[in-house]
Order: sequence, then C-alpha cells, then structure tokens
Amino acid sequence: MAPPEQLVAALRCEASDPARLPEGHQGPSVCSHPDPAGLVVFDCDGTLVDSEPIASAVNAELLAARGVPLDAGEVLALFTGLSVRSTKALVAQLFGVQLDSAFDAEKARRLDTAFAAGLRPVPGMPELVGDLVAAGRPICVASSSTPERIETSLAITGLDRWFPPALRFSSVMVEAGKPAPDLFLLAAERLGADPGTCVVVEDSVHGVEAGVAAGMTVIGLTAGSHADSTLAARLLAAGASDLAGDAAALAALLDPR
Repeated sequence: MAPPEQLVAALRCEASDPARLPEGHQGPSVCSHPDPAGLVVFDCDGTLVDSEPIASAVNAELLAARGVPLDAGEVLALFTGLSVRSTKALVAQLFGVQLDSAFDAEKARRLDTAFAAGLRPVPGMPELVGDLVAAGRPICVASSSTPERIETSLAITGLDRWFPPALRFSSVMVEAGKPAPDLFLLAAERLGADPGTCVVVEDSVHGVEAGVAAGMTVIGLTAGSHADSTLAARLLAAGASDLAGDAAALAALLDPR
C-alpha cells in the first residue's frame, strides 16, 4: 500500500485525468443478455438513492476533525462501496486513526439530518423498480450500509414499498463485505436464486468486483450525481459486463427483448 500522501496524490490525479472507455465500447448496450427472469440485486447508495455526494461530504468533515486529510472527492474515491467495518480498517491502515463508537454515532446523526434535507432517488429508479415488480421480476437490495441506513434511505425516497425487510441485505450480515462476494451470495441463497442467473446493478468498483466474484452478471450504473468522467471505464475494468448511463438504459439491459 502506498503511503497516505502518495495515495491522496494519486486520487487527485485520477480525478483530473478523465479515463476513456475501452476502444469499441460506446456506453450502454445490450450485448451481455442477462437472464430476463433472473434476480436483480441492486446496490443502494449511488444506485437506488443519490446519497454518495451527501455521505462523502459528511464523512470528509468528520474525518478532518480527527486528523484524516481527505476532501469529499477523495473520500468518495477511497471508500465508495466499502462496509463501515472495512472503511474504518482502511482509515486505521492508511492514517493510523482509530474511529470509535463516538464517530459512528456522530456520523449517523449527521447523515440522518443531511439525508432528511436532501436525499433523492437516482433519477428514474423508482419507476424502473416499480416496472420490474409489476412484471414479476424478483429484486432485492444488497448494500454495504447498515440495516438502519438502508431503511432510512429507502423510506425517505419512497423505495421502501418495493424493498420490504426480507429483500434487504446489509454487509453486517456477512463476515466479509464488498469486494468479497459474500453479501451477494447470501442474497441469492436466501431468495433461492442461482448466482449464475442473477444480475447485479452497481455504481462502485468494489461492488462490481463483488458481483463478478459471486459469478453474477454485473451492470455498471453511472446515473448518480457522483459519477465522474472516469467512473464508466473503472467499472468496466473491474469486470462490469455493460454500462447504463441512466434508468432507461438500465431497463433496456435488464430486458433486451
């Protein structure tokens, strides 16, 4: 692992140097042909709800107060898709700072306030999810967030009606969170789905890697407001079969008939 100052410098360079899509890939397509009846496993933050900029800003402020010199963009690049446990371990590894229960409590309080004031669904996702449910397509959400955070995010955005508790899976339910496949495999097992027929929808590199490791088809979604010019290429490099730039493109990929 590079020293913290080198890592931060690399993150800043990445953010200022837009990556291009691999040659021949012009964005969303329908070349992967996922099972049109398979379980769709949605990530939550940045996929269903447009929470990443809000959460990254809150995290950056709280980390700065504890001597961790990262801005919101760097927090986004480092920690998006990781569980709370993995994030705290990475902070300790890189910066030698132990984040205690007081940090967790303050973060939860600040996020509750910020989400209540400004959290919105990713554009088009409520309609897409509703259409899938109406068509009888099995769905669930598998997130690195805590169960409480998932519940709050879905309730604020009105998505909770499509995702009752039995269809919510949190990283606290497994030993290893994303990028390990455990969470996605647990969701498939609990819902009686063959991992090979499941489709994961993810906006983070760690999430894409987890879906690939689980043996599932992964669609990279770049519809959230946090998506920069490098995200599409990074999701493809992590193993996404295809990209969707918005909910309409995602709908076409999920049902290419």
